[in-house]
Amino acid sequence: MDGAVEVTSPFQTARILWLAMLVAVGLYAVVLAVLIAQSGTPIDVTAMCRIFMVLVLGDVVVIYVLRQRLPLAALGTARPGVDAPAVLTTYVTCWALSEAVALFGLVLGFLGRSFDEAGPFFIVAAALLLWQRPRAAHFAS
Repeated sequence: MDGAVEVTSPFQTARILWLAMLVAVGLYAVVLAVLIAQSGTPIDVTAMCRIFMVLVLGDVVVIYVLRQRLPLAALGTARPGVDAPAVLTTYVTCWALSEAVALFGLVLGFLGRSFDEAGPFFIVAAALLLWQRPRAAHFAS
């Protein structure tokens, strides 16, 4: 061992972070399912669910706006001199907003003691993350 540190590319880092966040959504669902199995009767959280739905819509709008900052070579709008750290930052911000959707579901499931209320939030979060998988073209200069 010579003490050298292997440096990964920003694209490899993005793929690792993206996969970790996608797996976390599944883990939230598993944790909620285990805890719900041990709890009592469900509680009505309709008002909270509506509030979280509005927040999810806001998240999706912000994600869409942020994704416009990514270089889109396939659409002929590539920007000269792609800044890989800036692209990674944009991706991570969008992923964090997607992960927030799963956290809304987790909180709703805890409060309502029901997986039925939380399930759609987990599905939307996973779909958002799958839609935003890192693309090598965004990191190419």
